[in-house]
Amino acid sequence: MDIAFFRTLCNIRDFSRSVCVVRRGSDLLVCTDRASVVDDVSLVPPGTFATGWQNASGENGQWHTWKSVEACTSLPDPCWLNKASDLTLYSANTDNAAWSSSLDHDAFTQSVQSMQEDMKRGEYFLANLTRTIEYTETIDPIYVAMMSCVLHDTPFRFFYHDDQLTLLGLSPERFLKIENGTITCEPMKGTAVDESDLLNNIKEHEENTMMIDLVRSDLSRVCEATSIRVVNRNHISLHPGLAQMSSVVEGSLQESVSLTDAVKQMMPIASVTGTPKPYVVKKIPTYETRERGIYCGAYGWIDTGSDTCDLAVGIRTIEMTPSHAQIGTGAGITLQSDPESEWRETELKASRL
Repeated sequence: MDIAFFRTLCNIRDFSRSVCVVRRGSDLLVCTDRASVVDDVSLVPPGTFATGWQNASGENGQWHTWKSVEACTSLPDPCWLNKASDLTLYSANTDNAAWSSSLDHDAFTQSVQSMQEDMKRGEYFLANLTRTIEYTETIDPIYVAMMSCVLHDTPFRFFYHDDQLTLLGLSPERFLKIENGTITCEPMKGTAVDESDLLNNIKEHEENTMMIDLVRSDLSRVCEATSIRVVNRNHISLHPGLAQMSSVVEGSLQESVSLTDAVKQMMPIASVTGTPKPYVVKKIPTYETRERGIYCGAYGWIDTGSDTCDLAVGIRTIEMTPSHAQIGTGAGITLQSDPESEWRETELKASRL
């Protein structure tokens, strides 16, 4: 259980103005009294700290600067912290009939088969296919965020809330971190119920190899060419209800490339697009019936004063408005993919949300 985040949410529950809670290293930051908002990471002013997100296309987003940014390392327990019955009641009353998917089972599996036909013609080799699942009932977004502290273990928990939109980020995957002139990417490919299902899975290992090559190619646009290196390959990590495989790729940022330029040039994100990326990015919308928006984008914090940032891939995110909530879920498609297995992977990822 993420007790620190949970306590923080309890103490901000009555806020009516904009608020953001995000981790920066070992600190849990509570940002209040929004100072400004811009719709693209490249517009974040020099010398400022900002939190927010860039949409999947990489072309727009929402970035906030704040009048107050406080590090909360310890907070008092609210009087109702241990009322576990309150937490279970909300979950039990969720009506599955209120959920709908942008692609149903048949549409999704048929799209997998069509993508494989494209691959046989040599059009591309790997593509990410996603669907959007929407919940059309009124919910309490801060309560959902509290539930996530109980059910999800993630280093990239992120919470933004105002009267129109709440974004809860529960991603297990780092998009990029920039610190001391080093840019680190941790692409994730390969999902299964158990670690043993990934150890000798040829399809998932080949998918990871393609992803490493794609990330190295992306890094070559912003890094010194000879500095790019694979630090860790095909590492398996365990998450609530599933196991995932990832790698770590690093490079030294070119002196002529700014922090915000690096973020823009690395998008759209490799692990949620495919290869060759320019072609796949154009092809994906022909199979997906909804724009991805925040889903498959990037969220987190940037500091243009110290040239540091830490951004997660916008997967396992929950977007909430006063009238509905939505999540995205997807799978990497290759020639070795089994359409039914890929559908089950999207179900597995969505089940914890």
